[in-house]
Amino acid sequence: MTAKSLSSATFWDLMARWGVPDDKALDLIGYGVSRSARKPRFRLSVGQAQRLSAMLEIEAALLSAGLSASWLQTQSPRLRRQTPLQRIQAGHARDVMRALAMDALQAATPGERRGAAM
Repeated sequence: MTAKSLSSATFWDLMARWGVPDDKALDLIGYGVSRSARKPRFRLSVGQAQRLSAMLEIEAALLSAGLSASWLQTQSPRLRRQTPLQRIQAGHARDVMRALAMDALQAATPGERRGAAM
């Protein structure tokens, strides 16, 4: 998806698929507090568009790995005992992608031991 095609509607669709409550979603994208009971529609800043783009990449990787969106809300030792959503909010989407790749690899090779010689 290009930056021009990213919108708050794309963001809200993603948050619905991930099961993220509206208040947490606004924190995640760095929107701030909304006084409205409705989901605000807004033009994404450059930083918000970058974060949304990273989240869409994470979703694609989740689907590719066969992992559910619940993975995003599970604390991980690979992510300093934080959830992937907390790391994304802190601006560390690359850490989340790395942890996701490692978890997917581990799930794909359950019988292999860590550090085992080939």
